[in-house]
Amino acid sequence: MVFLAVSAFSEGRLGDGAVMPVRAGADSHLNGKHRRTRLSYVGGWETGPIIKPPADEDDRDVVPLPLRPGARDLAVAVLAGLSRLDGSLDTNGRCDVGEAAFDGRWRYNLVLSHLGQDFLERNDYSPFSGSALRCGVKIERIAWFRRNLSRRKWTKSDRVTLWTGQAFANIPPVPVRMELDTVLGGLRAYLARATLNKGGNICRLAAAN
Repeated sequence: MVFLAVSAFSEGRLGDGAVMPVRAGADSHLNGKHRRTRLSYVGGWETGPIIKPPADEDDRDVVPLPLRPGARDLAVAVLAGLSRLDGSLDTNGRCDVGEAAFDGRWRYNLVLSHLGQDFLERNDYSPFSGSALRCGVKIERIAWFRRNLSRRKWTKSDRVTLWTGQAFANIPPVPVRMELDTVLGGLRAYLARATLNKGGNICRLAAAN
């Protein structure tokens, strides 16, 4: 039996058309082994990851410094890419964009390709309802320096299907649904709740209990 638990966070600022990361991190437990990553940014630039265990003790090499400038954590990279969509969800918006990402261990590019547009109804998993772009997300490996290439792979494909929509008016779209295939079966993720703080006014999107 495989036991896996993962928690992650990402904090940043959105303003003047730019997405600025502040801090990010993740903790994972896999069969009793704990991994911890913390990223901090100054002026949008990553200042050096804190990784436990260190990369050289975790079956991989350290991502070289020249490959890291401009790369952001996964959540900010996704949001930054979505904020550059051409047009709007109601006209000719397309998710043909790419962003550089670095999570402390891996350096990769997220490449989004346009797959279509759907109308999603709210359900028991998510309160979101509205137009959503269906995007294919591919991970383009830049520095994925695992030494033991025979180790088990958890996903069946490097492609993920992601739906993005506007949870609140006049802000960039955000991920509202995701699907991918793993060796353990299909995985679906939904936007369960969202909060917008704009000028002291709080707006919430959440399922009714």
